[in-house]
Amino acid sequence: MKIYKKVYGIRGMVEYNALIDPTLRVLFTNGVISTHGITPATYTTSNTGIQKSIENSVLFRSGRIKIERSIVVGELSDEVKEDIPVSTNPPVANSPVTDPPTVEDPQSKDYPDVTNTNGAKEILIGVYNVLSSELPNKTAALAKAAELGVTFSNWKKT
Repeated sequence: MKIYKKVYGIRGMVEYNALIDPTLRVLFTNGVISTHGITPATYTTSNTGIQKSIENSVLFRSGRIKIERSIVVGELSDEVKEDIPVSTNPPVANSPVTDPPTVEDPQSKDYPDVTNTNGAKEILIGVYNVLSSELPNKTAALAKAAELGVTFSNWKKT
């Protein structure tokens, strides 16, 4: 199974906060409307759960949200697919942080690109299958990360 990084766009918008389903809100940003043309507001993700939710949404089916680009970023072997737990909770994406950061050491549990609570929640939910109900605030997110041995080295936790 191929893993894709998809860039979704909403034409004619500079920024758009889309409610995909009752538990998933996606922020489309960086759109430009100028004399040189229109660049759609975009949202990028390689999280297959979020991709499925977006592509099953009314906004996508009606043509309001479109796939601007799709890039193959990896492939899952059949053996690995069987070991992946399936989460019953839909993913949460309510921040501009779109993908888990790339970490040079695959055994490392440090995510230096995460600098806020929403980014930490996205990593904990998307990568470690933590339920969103376990992460109501910053304190809970930090406690769960510590429990899992996950660190966010560039997040100023003051």
